Amino acid sequence: MTTLALLLGASATGMTLDSVGNHYAVSAGAVLKVTPAGVVSTVGGTSGLTYPANDGAGVRFQGVALDNLGNLLATDPATCSIRKITLAGVATTLAGTGTNAGCGNQDGTGAAAKFSTQLGGIAVDTAGNAYVADGDNLCIRKITPTGVVTRFVR
Repeated sequence: MTTLALLLGASATGMTLDSVGNHYAVSAGAVLKVTPAGVVSTVGGTSGLTYPANDGAGVRFQGVALDNLGNLLATDPATCSIRKITLAGVATTLAGTGTNAGCGNQDGTGAAAKFSTQLGGIAVDTAGNAYVADGDNLCIRKITPTGVVTRFVR
């Protein structure tokens, strides 16, 4: 854990752990993987991911969680979006427009949903639903595995 703390420093904003002991942490906007043996690699961030149709412009992750299928879900306040990242490094936008022009406060499915620029923590329940802190909208948003977004708590 000392290696992880030194690596992340003061820029760490989110962290999760998988079932085999790998740590996934957001530091300086990128998602890093640290194995139990201390091997560090970049799993996500604009330079480490493949985005379809230039969907990765302006990405800067804040929170991260693992879904039930082993994908990483990350909040991206720079583009007011929730990203899904496979462990192979392919990223897609699960909810939100994927651009900072799509910020707002709107429930909906996929790109029809709008979040604030104050996206923070994210957690996933046993059914695969994600719960995201949407700061400027003063609420927790629920996102189904298919990208349907609804206000969960205000």
